[in-house]
Amino acid sequence: MRTVRAAAALLIVGFGAAGALLFPACGTSRRPNVLVVLWDTTRADHLSLYGYGRPTTPRLDAFAREATVYERATSRGTWTLPSHAAMFTGLAETTHGAMAHNMWLDNRHETLAERLRGVGYDTFAFTANIIVSPENNVLQGFDIVESSYPRPSAPRGRYLKPSRTATRRKLVPRDASNELGPAFVGSSGETWDKAVFKDSAPVAHRALTDFIDERLASAADRPWLAYLNLMEAHSPRVPSMAARRAVIGDESLIELGLTTDASVAGLMTWVVGKRTLEAEQIRAIEAVYDASLRDLDDATGDLFDDLRARGVLDDTVVVVVSDHGELLGQHGMFEHRYAMWDDLLHVPLVIRYPRAFPAGKRVQERVTTADLFSTVIELAGLPPVEGVASTSLVGRSTFEPFVVAQMLDPFSFMMSRMHELYPDVDMRPYTRTYCAAWQGDWKLIYASDDDHHLFDTATDPGELVDRYASETAKASELEAGLAAWESRLVVHDPELRDEQDRRMVRKHEARQSGGAPEGPDAEMLKQLGYAGSGDLGVPQLYPSFCGPRARQ
Repeated sequence: MRTVRAAAALLIVGFGAAGALLFPACGTSRRPNVLVVLWDTTRADHLSLYGYGRPTTPRLDAFAREATVYERATSRGTWTLPSHAAMFTGLAETTHGAMAHNMWLDNRHETLAERLRGVGYDTFAFTANIIVSPENNVLQGFDIVESSYPRPSAPRGRYLKPSRTATRRKLVPRDASNELGPAFVGSSGETWDKAVFKDSAPVAHRALTDFIDERLASAADRPWLAYLNLMEAHSPRVPSMAARRAVIGDESLIELGLTTDASVAGLMTWVVGKRTLEAEQIRAIEAVYDASLRDLDDATGDLFDDLRARGVLDDTVVVVVSDHGELLGQHGMFEHRYAMWDDLLHVPLVIRYPRAFPAGKRVQERVTTADLFSTVIELAGLPPVEGVASTSLVGRSTFEPFVVAQMLDPFSFMMSRMHELYPDVDMRPYTRTYCAAWQGDWKLIYASDDDHHLFDTATDPGELVDRYASETAKASELEAGLAAWESRLVVHDPELRDEQDRRMVRKHEARQSGGAPEGPDAEMLKQLGYAGSGDLGVPQLYPSFCGPRARQ
């Protein structure tokens, strides 16, 4: 086991006794398989499972009748790296330290995959997201990692060609709406077509069943942990025409979705006030997002049907979750990474495992996606891990009264490009750090530049009526709770990195700044808006805290 700072030691003691106690509670003497299907960039309120008006997820709706559904699951962060690090380690962003200016998860943080591998699990990951990669160490503990994109460590991966074919097969020839569209006239279309093989959910299905079949062929009888990252809902979105027709229906709105510029640069130009979008165009962009969810739903439904036919499903803890949501014009914004609205933080969470999670149950209390860490730890028969910001959901009847999400490091590259184009635009709103804190239905958004907000989400789910000035007692109560929560956190210390950590961080920093030879990962990072100088012309701070403690 890796050396860990004493204040955050994650020791497993008395494993045998703990396992003997836990497995009978789950009704089996064998550790269950674990499958985490992550729908990247999926907001819960656009799933028909959560009451949305369009039929975006009919197959997940049916699957969820055999599962427990969490109505108010909350991500720990608003973009991929910190939210994944929280799920995989159970730690808050303050502690794990994986963020925009530090795109690396330190070796000393022992992940869920490492812990399960240590007790005999085979581990497998398929990722369509460049940020979820061995190249930034977030997948440490997964013995087999397949990706839909070329990586420096796997430039000719097994599933690259099928992923590219799957994405291209969905393209509509007249689609001029984004970087992957054949009719797109923006400058980055060719680069995207070469670099991003993102709509690969059916390929992830194949990759997982290949993994399962190859284990059977070798007579392996060990349990397995599998993680699938599916990117259909992430921009650039290219839903199939079948999904567009099933979800949108209106042919005129479908056509508008194919002609309205929804490229990252185009949307950010609207965000900073330098472009006009009509209300119907925003509706069309939203409709394309909804259609992409239908493609995800179909691919995931096919996978679950396959696992059921193989007799694997009931012996597997199946989790459907997202890392964060997406803004689709709400609050004057698109994309993610720059705010803390519920459109970004309220995500789906569905857990199917008949031995521990009741079928058809809908949990109303707020939980976090980081709770998956402790949940799987318990289901695998391991004792709880101390020092984590994660609580098991198994048999849970009491819930945390105070839930927090963090954004400690705004992703500045895309906005720095906007600043270069439009130096007259005030970029300070995009350089804030944030915490969001919930207590019951009340939500506090606490910002580093004092632009704080308070909402009663029961009466104002759209977060449109700010109560911060009028409900001062409630605001103070949540601020005190946030300060208390932060005071218990261990702060990430880069001085504790080992030599591999330091070497890889230097490599990533050089690649992001253009100081190292270009590789496929560097090019994709730039095209996705994840790399660059980040100079917005305003001071930037990267504190370990975003709430009241940072102001003391």
